[in-house]
Amino acid sequence: MAEDIFAQKLEWFKGNEKPEVVLCVADDSGLVKIIIAWTNTTVLQNESLSDLTSEMENTAWEWLWENTHFSRA
Repeated sequence: MAEDIFAQKLEWFKGNEKPEVVLCVADDSGLVKIIIAWTNTTVLQNESLSDLTSEMENTAWEWLWENTHFSRA
């Protein structure tokens, strides 16, 4: 079930990408690069997911990053 939530949230954000979302991580140039390229980047979820505590967009965005495994390279 948690895997479905992760995939749904990830798909929603990839499909509704907005340039201003980059501002959430503007102080981390590595993350900015990932966000710019992420529609073509393989994203893997962590083995165990934390609970999504709210359906608010900002909370879901932070939850995705907390539960995502990615290579900065």
